[in-house]
Amino acid sequence: MTKTDELIPAQPRAASSFPADGRRLLIYVVYDRRGEVEDYIPYALRELRRQHQHIIAVVNGKLTAAGRQKLDSVCDEVVERENSGFDIWGYKFGLEQMADRIAEFDEIVLANDTWYGPVRPFDDVFDRMNGQDIHFWGLTDHPRLEPNPFTQTGYLPYHVQSYWIAVRRAMFLSDEWREYWRDLPELPEYADAVVKHEGAFTERFVSLGFSGEVAFPLITDLAMNYPLVAARQLLDAGCPTLKRRPFFEWPTYLDSLGVVGRWTLDTAAHYGYPLDLIYADLARNVEPRVLNADAALVSVLSADEESYDPERPLRTLVIAHIFYPEMVDEMLDRAD
Repeated sequence: MTKTDELIPAQPRAASSFPADGRRLLIYVVYDRRGEVEDYIPYALRELRRQHQHIIAVVNGKLTAAGRQKLDSVCDEVVERENSGFDIWGYKFGLEQMADRIAEFDEIVLANDTWYGPVRPFDDVFDRMNGQDIHFWGLTDHPRLEPNPFTQTGYLPYHVQSYWIAVRRAMFLSDEWREYWRDLPELPEYADAVVKHEGAFTERFVSLGFSGEVAFPLITDLAMNYPLVAARQLLDAGCPTLKRRPFFEWPTYLDSLGVVGRWTLDTAAHYGYPLDLIYADLARNVEPRVLNADAALVSVLSADEESYDPERPLRTLVIAHIFYPEMVDEMLDRAD
């Protein structure tokens, strides 16, 4: 077990591995302010088809015709709902949509669109987790924080992060599971989503005797978001997902953590992930100055740079702030 052991369980319940002939359901929540679907999403869902017999995409908001066409090509069902309650209420809606068929499956995966992948193979992770006798599992976890940074009181429990949680039959067919989603409170703010669901889910179900596991547990007790700070280490460890968040956080915050987006992108490229999918998404959804800083898009060439090939000339735009007119000639020489 991982740090779920630190939580206080009730009488442990019998758990099981994923059966060899098991069936898996994916409830995948999508949000785009334009109603479109970025190309990294169907890329991920096509790869996940190998492990899932049924994929339902829950869209928070309205889709354009082009967006729906993209999801229809990779999903068994696409449903739209009002944009409220973040991805958590999207999961709730998907569970309600599948209520009559839920017993057909041996595992449910609740995932959202806040990550790129697979950067590393999903197959390896599923193969490893399938053999574990557990009730639920996630890809990454978050340390206990005291005080709770969202309320400044009490503590934020150690928890499995909610962008990916897989749940087995014994848990999702239980009365406790049904009661949890039935009684889920409104989540008008992001802080509510963390405090009332993401930070509460793991502790709640472990306290009821259910057992959980994490595929890529914390390697540090530092009070920070692990997939944000250690994205490269996660990829090197085999994690298939790369969170989008490191590329739109406020640059000075990332700088204080020593997070360099270019190094993360280089790592993703090293493992074969098509960076065009990342750049296309970020260019449409992140402020240029934030993306420029977070992804470290500026390269400073040295004075003896020799990689330029005059046989394959580049079309170059030079934007120069000329404060001293007497420096014009020198600056043009440097541009040449």
